[in-house]
Formats: sequence, C-alpha cells, structure tokens
Amino acid sequence: KSVTYLTLVTGISIVFLLGLISVAYLSHAHVTTPPLMAYLLPGILIAMLYVPFRNWIDSLFNRLFFKQRQTLGEVIHEIHRALNQVVNVSILVGRVTDRLGGFLQVKKVDVYLFDSISGSYRLIADGGFLSQTGKNHFSGDSDLAQFLKQHSHALMLSLDSPVQQIMHDNGYEVVLPLSSKNRLLGFIALGSKGTGRSYALQDVYQLEELAGNVAVAIENAQLYEDVFRLKSYFESVLN
Repeated sequence: KSVTYLTLVTGISIVFLLGLISVAYLSHAHVTTPPLMAYLLPGILIAMLYVPFRNWIDSLFNRLFFKQRQTLGEVIHEIHRALNQVVNVSILVGRVTDRLGGFLQVKKVDVYLFDSISGSYRLIADGGFLSQTGKNHFSGDSDLAQFLKQHSHALMLSLDSPVQQIMHDNGYEVVLPLSSKNRLLGFIALGSKGTGRSYALQDVYQLEELAGNVAVAIENAQLYEDVFRLKSYFESVLN
C-alpha cells in the first residue's frame, strides 16, 4: 500500500513540478536565463501540498482497498482507551475477548494467565468464548510457554514453528504473548474465523501490539487487586 500511493503521489508531483517550470519558463521566454523564483516557487508549492495530498491518497486507498485493516485499527484503538479505565482483571479480559471475538468473528478467544500457586497458565473464560477443544491450563514448563518466553512474538498456525502441532491440537490459529518487563504473564489464543478467512500478517502485527498493551494493563490490575486485598486484610485484623 505504501509503495502504491507513494509512487502515485511522487509521479503526480513530478509532472506537476515540470509543468509549473515549463509555464514559468515560457512566461519569461524573453529572458535568456529563467528567474530563480521560476524554480523555487513550484518547489515551495509542492512542499506545502505534498503531505496533505499524500494523507488524502492514503485515506482514499484505506477506504477503497483496506477497509478491514482500517476498521481493525479503530477497534484496537477503542480497546486501548478502555484498558486505561479498568482495574479488574476479569472485567479487563472480558472486554478484550468480547470486542476482539465479535469483530474478528472467531470461533473462540482463550486467554491464559499465569497462576503462581499452580505454576501454570490457566484458562480465563470470559465473554462467552469458551474453549471447546483447548486445554484449561498449560504448565509453566510446557513447550508453548517456553517458546513464548524465549521469543516473545506472535505465533501463526500458517507459519512453521516448533509448537505448530500444539496450536493445531487446541484449535488455535494465532497465539499472542502477554509479556511485560521480560515476564510472560499469559497469552491470548485465537481460533479460526467464522468467515473462513485466514489472519493477515499485518493484522497479526497490530494484534501483537495490542497484546503488549493488554499485558501492561493486566499487570497494573493485578497489582491493584493485590493492594486492595492487603488493605482489606489489615482492616479486618484491626477491626
């Protein structure tokens, strides 16, 4: 997309610039050497118009050819804003799964969070997207958890990886790590789309960025809940 509209704008700009120079030169044909402003003025005009015109072309291409991607960006932006308003882990996870599951029309959205008591990543089922074929937990030493800890990037079933079989067995097409401060807090596992369409690589990049923000929000919410529990405990002791 970037190459397409940038090439278009550059070509139009060059033609427009050459046209302005030609007009300026012809209008001063009686002068042996065209005035300096005949060259500077078109350049200044192009410099002033280039960015707005480029943005307009970008917007036009988004509306005509990249509607799904543009809409996904808007949904992710909406989730980003919601993350700053929630300090409860369950509510936060529910909003993310509801919004992503509804927009992407996926068959399931599974969110696993680390449980320090069991030492495993346990399934958090929210928003009505319950796992049908997936596991309710992955041990902290499982191949999937270890791979996500080491690489900290999204996994796609369509791309070869050492955990491809695990993803296939659990019905996952995309797995997004929830990493913060070099710690794997959990991961989001997305099933196949109801439309039958596969995940675009660019969309996975956007979802991966979202997962990073979700991880920070979950970490903050967990800290808040820990402080609240301690506060409640000390209040009960004092009373």
